Amino acid sequence: MKKMLSQELRDFLSGPFNQLIVNLGGTKSQQWETEFYKFLREEPCWISTQNGILELISVGEIITIEACDGSDTLANVAANHFHHGDIDGLFKDQDTNKPSEPTGEMEVCVHRLKNKASFQAMFGSLETDLDKLCLTQAQIGKFIKTYWDSKWLHVQHYRTCFLFKVNGRFVVVQIDGDGLHWYLIDDRNPWPPYDFRIVVPKIND
Repeated sequence: MKKMLSQELRDFLSGPFNQLIVNLGGTKSQQWETEFYKFLREEPCWISTQNGILELISVGEIITIEACDGSDTLANVAANHFHHGDIDGLFKDQDTNKPSEPTGEMEVCVHRLKNKASFQAMFGSLETDLDKLCLTQAQIGKFIKTYWDSKWLHVQHYRTCFLFKVNGRFVVVQIDGDGLHWYLIDDRNPWPPYDFRIVVPKIND
């Protein structure tokens, strides 16, 4: 038995382990190191960063939204961050501007739109259960405050979208240089991929 285990150990060291060392020192060493640490943390690893519609651009990054008490709303955020508090008038008219329940710290990820698609297609390409992709208005506001004018949120350079739920409806809020706009997720109009991003909670399989 001891000889058998010893042989298996030698086979492992000269096989998979040796290949791991080679890969960690190769041309894709950074990617291998990132995925290896995910493996050690028992997190999903070597998952494709692309689907037919979206590309994950925050791979290897840790982006968090701090805990929120739920009192902040997107109308308040617009008033503090956009010229003249620019916000789509329908946002208030449709009884959408409401506080939410408190939330703990949450990790999120950022995707870039690769091909023309509707909001339903964008979010649906990530998860069929849309509730898992929702943030609260307070969390969206916290993200805006935290990452304003960063590589994750630059309103003059690209549109950024978030999904939240209110009154039983899934609503997409879009932020760009003209202010804050909202759409129901079943809006079928396709959006061009140029400078278009979406932010969603990180989902651990």
